[in-house]
Amino acid sequence: MMMQGILISVFVDVLLTLGLLFWLTTPDDAAARPGGGSRLELGLLFYVLVAFLLITRHADLLFLLLAWVFVVLRLLDAGGHVINVNVPRRGLWLASAIVLAVMWIIFAVEILLVI
Repeated sequence: MMMQGILISVFVDVLLTLGLLFWLTTPDDAAARPGGGSRLELGLLFYVLVAFLLITRHADLLFLLLAWVFVVLRLLDAGGHVINVNVPRRGLWLASAIVLAVMWIIFAVEILLVI
């Protein structure tokens, strides 16, 4: 129960972060800012999720597949920016953000429902 209580606060913060990412920023805006903004935030949320999955022993085949989909989308998005910085690639960034949001939602549901 203590783990659930701690993780609920993380879920709320992740929900806030993802909500602000989708609502307020675009990848083009973030790329112009120092540090990359939302591109780095997605990676950080992914690393935190993976750590929680491993600690809570919720890493299963579904999360493995979604993790690789997320990473491939991020690689394609980053590769597009390295090759041609003038072409906006919101579709790949948005797809990776959606995959990450789905991963967090599934994890939150599994933790809150004690699955």
